[in-house]
Amino acid sequence: MTKLYIAFKSWWVGDKISEGVSPNWNYLIIAIIVWITLAIILNYVEKKSKKKLKYKESKADKKKWNRYGIYVAVIFLPLYILFLIFYSD
Repeated sequence: MTKLYIAFKSWWVGDKISEGVSPNWNYLIIAIIVWITLAIILNYVEKKSKKKLKYKESKADKKKWNRYGIYVAVIFLPLYILFLIFYSD
């Protein structure tokens, strides 16, 4: 863990470790530019993929998910009641 701390501190401060804490602005600006570029690219790719996928849910799908909701309620309701009985104060 100390190696990671020393590596991060030397990246942040640079070669001026003995002079005090002043951030290495060149690396910080490069990191911000890379982050902004990645955010723009990922936003563009996400919008492009949303245009391709336009799925409309049918009535059969809605009935299937409602049935699954009932199954989940039937399975977890007794477990929830047991939890309340044994672990509540």
